[in-house]
Amino acid sequence: MKGRKKVNSLDNAFSVYELHLGSWKRNVAENRSMSYLELATELVNYVKEMNFTHVEFMPIMEYPFDPSWGYQLIG
Repeated sequence: MKGRKKVNSLDNAFSVYELHLGSWKRNVAENRSMSYLELATELVNYVKEMNFTHVEFMPIMEYPFDPSWGYQLIG
């Protein structure tokens, strides 16, 4: 906790990785989305390797049209 101020300051630059859990990575062998437990290790390793400081999750609820991820498609 004492060291947190040095690395978690609002004065430092940050890089946000935004992702949609349902489509970020799949279990190809079983042709399905990965579970939260399966994603946890791989996501943390990936974010650290790519030097992101924050992760933003897009909505995780289901939408009737999966390709939209809940955003309105225009055009």
